[in-house]
Amino acid sequence: MHKLIKDFVQAQKNLIQYFECPEDFPAKVFSETWYIYQDDDAFFLNYFKDNKKFIYMIVNKNNQPMIYKKQFHTMIVVIDCIKIAYIFENILENSSNQGRDNDKKRIG
Repeated sequence: MHKLIKDFVQAQKNLIQYFECPEDFPAKVFSETWYIYQDDDAFFLNYFKDNKKFIYMIVNKNNQPMIYKKQFHTMIVVIDCIKIAYIFENILENSSNQGRDNDKKRIG
């Protein structure tokens, strides 16, 4: 499992490097119909999935929308409410972290 997690993290880094994007964040891959529109200084991504329209604000960096186009794909950095899985390495209960937050109930 440790190798699987390392491979996943490396694959995400490779994806960001491919698009020459300066930051690291989760990515989703879509094949739906999409377009971008501008409203004043804000840019928005629109796409359609299962006959529903989704609209997301595109992140600006240095007053430029974070849109990274390559020959066959375009990566667009948007503001989205997402669930993120945090993966931690399990440590023994008698590690240096024991004793911290003793007044809180531990679950794991």
